[in-house]
Amino acid sequence: MLVGDYDGLRQMMASSAACAAAASVKAPIKPLNLFSKSSGACTRANPETSIAGTYYSDVGCGRAIDYRPTSMAQWCAESIQPSPNPSVGNAASWQPDAAQTNNTPLTSASQRWTVAHGAQFDLDSGDLSANSAPFMRRAVYRDVPGTNGGRCQLEMRIYKKDPNATGLVPLLAIHGGSWSYRGAAFAGLESELSYYTEAGFVVFAPFYRLVGNDDGNVECRNAKWTDTTSDAEAALDWVQNNAAALGAGYGKTAVMGQSAGAHLAAWLITHRPQQITRGMLLYPPADLKDFLANAKPGGSYANYLNSLPIISKFAGTDVSHVDFLVRAAGGSLPPVFILHGRRDVLIPSNQSVLLCNAYGGHAVDSGGGAALRATYACGASSQLHLFEYGNHALDACLTPLLRRACLAADSAASLDVRRAAVPVVADSLRQGRAWLHDTGGAPPARMVANMSPSAMVQPYCGFPTSGFTASQQLMATALGGVAPFSYGVDLLALNDSAYVMKVQPAGASNVFSVVAYADPNIWYENGIPPPADPLRGTFRLTVRDATGATATRDFQASYVIDASLCPPPSGGGSDGGGP
Repeated sequence: MLVGDYDGLRQMMASSAACAAAASVKAPIKPLNLFSKSSGACTRANPETSIAGTYYSDVGCGRAIDYRPTSMAQWCAESIQPSPNPSVGNAASWQPDAAQTNNTPLTSASQRWTVAHGAQFDLDSGDLSANSAPFMRRAVYRDVPGTNGGRCQLEMRIYKKDPNATGLVPLLAIHGGSWSYRGAAFAGLESELSYYTEAGFVVFAPFYRLVGNDDGNVECRNAKWTDTTSDAEAALDWVQNNAAALGAGYGKTAVMGQSAGAHLAAWLITHRPQQITRGMLLYPPADLKDFLANAKPGGSYANYLNSLPIISKFAGTDVSHVDFLVRAAGGSLPPVFILHGRRDVLIPSNQSVLLCNAYGGHAVDSGGGAALRATYACGASSQLHLFEYGNHALDACLTPLLRRACLAADSAASLDVRRAAVPVVADSLRQGRAWLHDTGGAPPARMVANMSPSAMVQPYCGFPTSGFTASQQLMATALGGVAPFSYGVDLLALNDSAYVMKVQPAGASNVFSVVAYADPNIWYENGIPPPADPLRGTFRLTVRDATGATATRDFQASYVIDASLCPPPSGGGSDGGGP
């Protein structure tokens, strides 16, 4: 999977121990809690063991979703199969859920939300431990005549940290696999998606028709290159029509892809620029004509002759007419953030240098030597990160603790270099995700999307004349990742379940109204003694600016009550109150 050894992959997938082996590399991350109503009470439910039905994403059981469980055994039966795997990405292999009264209707058939097992695997160079496993929902985004008869029904997977979250950035994430494979290539992409859902994205991951006969259901094989690019455009159309219903707060879409998926993402950037905000491209094949001109004995790409069969399968025989010259369109396109390893065994890093320079950059094919990384500005808004020892799939890592299995550096590098290269690549990926998220949308959407998913505060029981109140501390933690905020608090309303306060970013003139809703049992008025035990809750924050634009996100919070901060019961009314 990592370096194109698909024959070896077939043997691994055919092993009866494959499912157990897969379970052994799952990270210890869990989805957010769901809740259910029982005898009038709202109780916590485990998403991984619950039965199908109606659940709630908040502790007050106010925001319902339709949910179906997926066991690890069910995931293995679909995903762990030798190629060609007829199930993964084949929307005809599963039954839509007709009754979804609590899920937002989509433009095509879909299933209920479920746990995304594939997003829990530790297959990348970063650290998943701080993430929540996303929820996943499937839909049919395209139904076309099959190349071998029948119908090719293509699946779109939607990933969210919280199924009810809004104000999110829509991201179309496209898997690689030499335009020929799904299962293993998609597994690598899916294992990284929790970073994006954690950062405020709603992720759309489509499957597309495949060239050749090596993988996928028979109806979706032996496609032409124009079929794959057509599927990418159809996926973008589906996202544009359904993103708002699935919590997106922006009209345009960000794109990212790995390898062949990076080519398809770049295709959308060059052919559908009006619908794209920006793109993150990992080791993209950016210029076919350049590759064909130099991949020959004595040419500058002489070491890449083994990649010619992949290109030939994708392009067919008429390669002179393949519209693959991504760099020709130049800097008027949506900006890109490119990552590529100089020891990539499948795609020359110079392909990314050419793309960068087409955006107005002055990059050279150098990865920084002992510094392990070189970064280049590609015009005003785009970037290229080149890694001196990085291989193809440089973001892949069977476990960050096993540096020999990480492709941030190739196997010829010393052990010390391999160890040092992994966090360097992980840092560039973090930078890329933050850059990709900055879509220039409305301030509320940016603020909410960057809210911390968790907070630890020590609330005051009264409303003091100095110092932070619990409300202020909550806002500081939730919004602190966006900018430093000053809190001249204007408490507009307060009851036992909601408060409204104004928040002004430091140095800014805009004042935002922030409404936070909580379980009434968590907030206490003056005179009510707090419990001794810590409290936890799911909170929904709605940020609204002066124009009326709003965005909403739920998050978990823990509160430790310090009774010494609470005044004794006075028997009088509230002075304006404080939590």
